[in-house]
Amino acid sequence: MNDLISIIIPAYNVENYIEKCIQSASNQTYPNIEIICINDGSSDNTKTVIERCARTDPRIVLIDQCNSGVSAARNAGVKSSKGKYVIFLDGDDWIDPRMCEELHAVAVRENADCVMCTHQKEYSHSSVTEHTMPYTYKVFPKEEIDLELRRRLIGPIDEELSHPEKTDKLICCWQQLYRADLIKDILFKDINEIGSFEDGLYQIEVYSRCNKFVYTDVPWYHYRRNNQSSLTSVYRPDLISQWDRLFDYLSMIVAQSGARKALFEKAYYNRVAISAMGLGLNAIKGKSFSDRLNSMKTILSDDRRIESYKKLDFSFLQPHWKVFFFLCKKRMPILLMILLKMMEIIRKTR
Repeated sequence: MNDLISIIIPAYNVENYIEKCIQSASNQTYPNIEIICINDGSSDNTKTVIERCARTDPRIVLIDQCNSGVSAARNAGVKSSKGKYVIFLDGDDWIDPRMCEELHAVAVRENADCVMCTHQKEYSHSSVTEHTMPYTYKVFPKEEIDLELRRRLIGPIDEELSHPEKTDKLICCWQQLYRADLIKDILFKDINEIGSFEDGLYQIEVYSRCNKFVYTDVPWYHYRRNNQSSLTSVYRPDLISQWDRLFDYLSMIVAQSGARKALFEKAYYNRVAISAMGLGLNAIKGKSFSDRLNSMKTILSDDRRIESYKKLDFSFLQPHWKVFFFLCKKRMPILLMILLKMMEIIRKTR
């Protein structure tokens, strides 16, 4: 247990959650840790809570910065970290006391650059284990990292299209232990530029350098799902243009993928196609019917998405998704809005 592990916690307006988060880091059975908390310009008492926690544990370091977003906060944490390994922990989540010890043990035993566990989704009155991959334990050598992990982050193919809603299970940077020298000069993209998927772009680059990756299907991480101030719960008017910039980045990655180009391009166009789900669910949160309708029309008239629906293989889709993407392909915004509203209601009742 001589290796120092840096736990990096970006925190913005999470005064109700940050103490539990920090305590879960302080209570690790692996003692050789530093806990770097980045207060990202919080307007509530988040900073005060972090300072109070730091008085009881000298391993806690506070970085105070103007509000710059979660990507900038994580980048600042990595820059100041001193550990041989790095773990990211969001300020409204928490981790099992054994997470550092168990993931470190796997990294040492397997000589792995990255170790991923799975997580539990924590609702107000229940917990659900999320199985990120269909394995109990799996070691990925370099070739499989490229074919299975990086490709999957770019987009789904074939049978994976039967559950397009599960495409982004892999993108969470916070359920992993990274070797620090692998990631020290890799930056998270600004979420204000690309809208989301900053974790995914980050990991695509990390995995391009990774020689051995290990997955263990144990939920050491606890992901809070009842925080109504999270980005997924509010309307985001710039999301369409932000995701267009995200697709530009992914397109450049595909263009540079060499022998993998055909496979990565297939995955890329499938991601563009299924983006109608997220963009549509965001659009129906608009203030007026006119705003919602115009957003849907913009989504459906985009040349890149039109091309993606031509390439989409409907044979792998379940019946309800065939209907959804048929409406996308035929550009029927009102019917899509009704269907998306039904999906949103069903999702909230689960």
